[in-house]
Amino acid sequence: MSVCHLIFNISVSIFCFPFICPFLCMYLWTRVCFKTLGLLDQLQRYPSIFHEMFVCEEKPLQAKDLNSLFTVDFSRLGNWLIDIEAGPITLETVLEFISGASAVPPLGFPHQPQIKFLHEDSKIFPEANTCLLVLHLPIHSSYDTFKKYMTEGILQAPTFGVA
Repeated sequence: MSVCHLIFNISVSIFCFPFICPFLCMYLWTRVCFKTLGLLDQLQRYPSIFHEMFVCEEKPLQAKDLNSLFTVDFSRLGNWLIDIEAGPITLETVLEFISGASAVPPLGFPHQPQIKFLHEDSKIFPEANTCLLVLHLPIHSSYDTFKKYMTEGILQAPTFGVA
């Protein structure tokens, strides 16, 4: 064995093995567990049935997805509808403002997001608590004003829900 081969083998064992070993061990352990439970045979026989369970495919967020995700704590009769799809922001941007995530996680959020209202006149922009998943909507006298400040607030706070 040449010196180059020796150096190469030592380098691979020092630098690559610590990174590869945990993944290889996890892969082998998972196969053993699935085989013991009889699940491995079912996974191999019917891969299309288990595809959605093990593969998270991102699909475009739709208004109905956000609508079914939230509970709304209305302070007064009536509500304001945000016409997101026709404006400069996307539903993914709104969800990111509220939760920090641009898509609903495969297992869902740890608790149901809420929508509440800000009753202070000085609060003109939306606010969000990304940990508790609460969107606080400002109260405005007209829909156009509401829409303007909602759009500005969400566009100016791309990472966390602070306008």
